[in-house]
Amino acid sequence: MEGTRTVNVADLEEPYEGMRVRQVRSEARLLVSMQEAGQKTPLIVIAGSVAGRHAVVDGHKRLRALRKLKCDAAQAVVWNVSGEEALAQAYRLQDGSWNALEEGALVEELHRGAKWNLRKIAEELERTVGWASRRLGLVEGLPESVLEAVRQGKIGVYSAVNYLLPLTRGNRALAERLAGKLKEGMFTTRQIRLIYEHCVRGPAAVAERIVQDPAMFLKALEIPKGDVCLSDPQNHCLERLNVMGKAALSLVRDLPEIWPAPSDALVHSVFTTTWRRCRERLTYLEKTVTLQEGLPAGSVAGPRPETTHA
Repeated sequence: MEGTRTVNVADLEEPYEGMRVRQVRSEARLLVSMQEAGQKTPLIVIAGSVAGRHAVVDGHKRLRALRKLKCDAAQAVVWNVSGEEALAQAYRLQDGSWNALEEGALVEELHRGAKWNLRKIAEELERTVGWASRRLGLVEGLPESVLEAVRQGKIGVYSAVNYLLPLTRGNRALAERLAGKLKEGMFTTRQIRLIYEHCVRGPAAVAERIVQDPAMFLKALEIPKGDVCLSDPQNHCLERLNVMGKAALSLVRDLPEIWPAPSDALVHSVFTTTWRRCRERLTYLEKTVTLQEGLPAGSVAGPRPETTHA
């Protein structure tokens, strides 16, 4: 191992960059810090694939910041060891700074790339064989599209491990399509949990509709919030509207499995008749709200429904 030295940024390779997850906020803070105070922590590098070049083992965020700042030189510590030995040593030095998927990628690199068995990996990383096996299972269980989205910082590690991984085990194609939608927007961990829970609770047809437009589905779940002073009758109306909305979503989930076949004429007739009455009442409600929105406060609401006997 050599001391800190200056290396050319243009001569640095990053064969292990894909193992680490990008963190947009922390990288932004690092960029500001390095712009003001320069590079404080050296990169860790080893000999590169071509003479005179070096491969970065640790310090990918710092290197990206240096490139954004148009720096030609970087401070680095050169390790005279193999790539796999450098990765294991860097991991031991930074215990606790790697998330679960990064650890899985490390195990995969050492197992598939360097051909180390799981026992050797566990020993070198100071972990157990069971831990190495579980971490390997994480990256092998997730589709590459999901892993790439995590590496880019577009999907959180927690969401990938706790929601997309179990969804993948049940329906890999659905999980991949959902990941594609999640990459397009900014979804919180809580929102992804809600999407996952509704996808696994209901039938496949409902899950497909949710995945087609998860943002619209989440919007349908929203409940009006805010510090608004309402009268008791207004609060009562809002509560009933919220109950109706939740009931509608519940029916969307359950009806595809229990709606009777036309061949069961009697039961099918009961369902269709009840639905027609429900639809009629919803139509009256929609007209009432539409008219009320265009009238001054206190005006009498629109048409009253004819008396029916449910």
